[in-house]
Amino acid sequence: MNNENKPKLTTKLKSGGQKVKHGGYSFLSKGELPKNRKHVLVYLTAARMNLIADLGPTEADLTAAQIIIIDRIVSKLGVIRCIEEHIRENTVMMGHQLAP
Repeated sequence: MNNENKPKLTTKLKSGGQKVKHGGYSFLSKGELPKNRKHVLVYLTAARMNLIADLGPTEADLTAAQIIIIDRIVSKLGVIRCIEEHIRENTVMMGHQLAP
């Protein structure tokens, strides 16, 4: 069946195309942030320190399970922040509001 006989919707939906480059995957897989996302590292470091302070005065006071959970939360938060920044830069957002 050639493209002329297919419904238009299936003709328009092709696989491939440009992949989204928000930096979340490289942070999750390699622990690296893109150069334009270095400010996210400051945020994540502060978030980790505050979570540790909430559960125990120091990291030495936490159990292994608590440390693992905190580290996993921070890594997921890093991915989410990279995606949020990408959306803010590449969509119709102006700050925290939709553009007119």
